[in-house]
Amino acid sequence: MDVFIKKVADKKLRSLPPKLEQSIREAINKIAEDPERTDLDIRPLSGQPGYRLRVGGWRILYVLEETGLTVKVVASRGSAYKA
Repeated sequence: MDVFIKKVADKKLRSLPPKLEQSIREAINKIAEDPERTDLDIRPLSGQPGYRLRVGGWRILYVLEETGLTVKVVASRGSAYKA
């Protein structure tokens, strides 16, 4: 499955410490390989389409589409749901 990371999310990822960025990118790639994974902290969003992936204190909001996985937001817990 292809992964599309929106420009704002990619910019945020690149601003994180390298180890954290790598952990988040690895988790995103794991979802792309198998969206049905149970070993990651994934929850469906309420009130909007998509899912929340938690990596440490960070939230990654994404949508699974026929064309691939689209990462919309990478944010700390408090600001993730305001986007």
